[in-house]
Amino acid sequence: MKHSLLIRFSLPCLVFIFHGNVQANTTLYQQLDAATTKNHAKQQKTKTTKNKRKNKRKNKKITQRLPPKPSPFPVAGKLKILLQYSMSETTGNQLYVDGFSLLPIFVAGNIESQDIVRTGHTLSLFVSRSLAANSQISLSIPYRQESEELTNDEGQTTTQTRKSVRGLGDIRLTYSKQLFKHNHRLPNLVGDATWKTTTGKDSYENTEKLGLGSGFNSLRTGIRAMKQDDPAFLYAGVGYTWNFKDKKSTIGSIKPGNAYDLSFGASYSLTDSFSMNFGLEQGWAMKTTINGVNVVNSDKHTAALAIGGNLKVSAKRFISIRTKIGLNEATPGFQLQIGMPLKI
Repeated sequence: MKHSLLIRFSLPCLVFIFHGNVQANTTLYQQLDAATTKNHAKQQKTKTTKNKRKNKRKNKKITQRLPPKPSPFPVAGKLKILLQYSMSETTGNQLYVDGFSLLPIFVAGNIESQDIVRTGHTLSLFVSRSLAANSQISLSIPYRQESEELTNDEGQTTTQTRKSVRGLGDIRLTYSKQLFKHNHRLPNLVGDATWKTTTGKDSYENTEKLGLGSGFNSLRTGIRAMKQDDPAFLYAGVGYTWNFKDKKSTIGSIKPGNAYDLSFGASYSLTDSFSMNFGLEQGWAMKTTINGVNVVNSDKHTAALAIGGNLKVSAKRFISIRTKIGLNEATPGFQLQIGMPLKI
């Protein structure tokens, strides 16, 4: 207001005194305008600074009210049940156990003259329960059906033998623990320890029957990394499996070779209810020994390409479909997995 009055009353006086010195009047107006603008800018700067401080305090309070970073496991005490069906088909002269070529089929005869086609169907029940301290324990109970068609080429004659068996497979118990919570740079890290039992009958004691399990106890430890990068989800994992020695009456003392595995891949959300995933899974099995002697060609490298998708059918229900295609002779040629939670 002071500036406004000054302009109004100064103008006629200045014009009267200086008799039309327009340049002087213009300079005065410019000085007055500059002073006004400067003062206004100063007020705006002060106001902006106050607003920034206010917003900073407000954001700090909001941040303090935000929930902690999400864990890969549900709330402690939460029970999850998942039902999964899997099918696999293999050809050749190898015995596959959990995707690994464990031993050549040497107990059935001359492996060079045999052609084996083996088809397996497994219905697995996964039960997991979240524990305190970002950990989880889970139990896997498989019910398996195995069928095998064996063709023997004995020179001038060819014989075919078909076998089939069904029953309980090897039960697994897994403990998982979150080792590191993700931030804007680093992923979630989860450690796993899995004990595989010998509840499934093996074919070592009775070579005329098919086996539903490996016949050996094993312990696998591994670590997984998971990173959310919308709309993608990245993962990778590495593990090592100790197979324990056991004595079989028909053969002797067998020590399957230990194995280590590596996997990585990504899942990409195409819509709010559907996502696709793809990955590469590899494994390296060391030599198997029988009575302390290495079995020739028992060390194997397996590789499989995994492609699948997840479809959300309701708020708490989804269907997961995943296929694996073997990339070499030591890997099952085709595997299919279909899973759906029964309760979350």
